[in-house]
Amino acid sequence: MIRCWTARRSTSWRRRSATGSGEPGGFDDLLAAAERAWTGHRLTLIDVAGVGSDRSVVLRVTVDGGPATAVVKGWTTSAGSDAPARETAALDMATARSLPAPALLASAGDPPLVVMSDLGAHGSLADALLGTAAPAADGALLAWARAVGRFHAGTACSADDFAATLERHGGAGLAVDLMPRLFREAADELPELLELIDIRAETAVIDTVAAFGDVLQTDLPALSPADTCPDNNLGRDGELLLIDFEGAMVRHIVWDAAYLTVPFPSCWCSFSLPGEAVTSALDAWRAEVRPAFPEVDGPEFAVDLEAATVGWAVVGLRWFLRRALEDDSPLHPHRSAPTRRMFLGERLRRAATTTHPVLGAVQELAGQVLDRLDSTIGAPRLPPAPAYR
Repeated sequence: MIRCWTARRSTSWRRRSATGSGEPGGFDDLLAAAERAWTGHRLTLIDVAGVGSDRSVVLRVTVDGGPATAVVKGWTTSAGSDAPARETAALDMATARSLPAPALLASAGDPPLVVMSDLGAHGSLADALLGTAAPAADGALLAWARAVGRFHAGTACSADDFAATLERHGGAGLAVDLMPRLFREAADELPELLELIDIRAETAVIDTVAAFGDVLQTDLPALSPADTCPDNNLGRDGELLLIDFEGAMVRHIVWDAAYLTVPFPSCWCSFSLPGEAVTSALDAWRAEVRPAFPEVDGPEFAVDLEAATVGWAVVGLRWFLRRALEDDSPLHPHRSAPTRRMFLGERLRRAATTTHPVLGAVQELAGQVLDRLDSTIGAPRLPPAPAYR
């Protein structure tokens, strides 16, 4: 058992070539910077593997003097974000501990970039959930749970290590755990949000939300990618490896476990999951985590899992209520996805029926909001993932 104690965006390297996105020559500055960071390796662009809004780009490259291929991820120098430091530090720790994630091959701070091992163009949990085969979805869900559990077990009680690694990669002074700030901001915004639907925020609710971490009865911190969504992983050799560590932090492991019970609170592919699939995935996650945190089998953790499930519902109000009042568009523009009103309705129903012993005020508020939405814009139920229909 482990015991724990407690500006204007620069676009220089984003320039595309005249022949179009993804053609060689479109990202010369970024590739040159990556070569300087990874001494002795010459990189040639294969394709653009992904573009993260306006602040990052992911390139797949061939390598002379190293592995056949690699992946370069770069951020704009004026992104105004701690994402580069968090991702680099998390990859550094994951590589040193042989965790299920890309290996960090090189990094730089100016411009911010990482060079990672190439996991290939394999499927993700999202692909399985959007497919047509329930057994494939079950298998992918179990693989996701094992990967997250291995990550937790391999970084148990690592707050000091993560802080030191952040500092080495330009993130000195960054918060190791961002959950307290997330809930403080949610509490600050709650009265204004509720005014939009003519509900008054009671002081008891605001105080509970602002200090939501105090509700948890256990103290089980580990490194989390923070955004463990079904599309933030890739399959390889029968397992899933986690990607996207821009929000990485050391936080209570229950926040990731609750991604199964909510499910997937920050994700566009947040469909309803069969109860037996969730139970099996939680069992697989516990099997990985148990050597580091045997408390996951205890009654206090079960209560904390209920609290985290409700907590994500509260955060979901902040993330989605405004847009849900305006329209009911899907959460993804191109792939099968639920709408914002489905997303909110599911989480509010879960919070409104909670059995948690000290979240009565939140439960009452969730019921009020659900009734108001149901009688105005509607709060439809979340449909099953396509693979389970």
